[in-house]
Amino acid sequence: CLLSCSGRLAGMVALYLSIKIHHTTPIGIDFLVALSRNQFTAQQIIAMESFMIRTLLWHLNPPTATEFAFSFIAMLPNEVTLPVKSAIFEWVKFSVYSCVCDSYFVPFRPSSIAYAALLNVIEDMKLLQVGGKLGSFIENEIGFRLLGLNFESDESQNILLLRNKIREVSKISSQDAPPAAIDLF
Repeated sequence: CLLSCSGRLAGMVALYLSIKIHHTTPIGIDFLVALSRNQFTAQQIIAMESFMIRTLLWHLNPPTATEFAFSFIAMLPNEVTLPVKSAIFEWVKFSVYSCVCDSYFVPFRPSSIAYAALLNVIEDMKLLQVGGKLGSFIENEIGFRLLGLNFESDESQNILLLRNKIREVSKISSQDAPPAAIDLF
């Protein structure tokens, strides 16, 4: 039973790690204990989780550019209404998905790709012209504080390159561009 029990515990913990990484609603250790019909204790589950993470050298699936974009948009101030946030996300997601087939984007951080796409979309939707607070928020709270960008950094230069390349690959023409969101406020 030792080998088969270890295999079942490893499978359960792999599922647990996958849920932690890919879902916004976490499940607790108590749920896993109950799911195993008390075959495994919370301590055994935690020990196996720790073992698996160390064995994998923390090489777990990192967040994607789309996940970063979702998080960035969720951080936008309350003045940006939910319909506007939804529209922003759909256009950012379109831009990010357009990058998937181009190897140019491989060396760039997903957070940088998401940030560059977000900047493009809010510019295209003319949100930067609404009072100026949104642009300042995105630059200061997301760019500077969260991503650590400053004007002299290599990553800031990468953002400029990414913005141009994202526009190129997503081929947004003037008739396909997102609508101005000024009327949505």
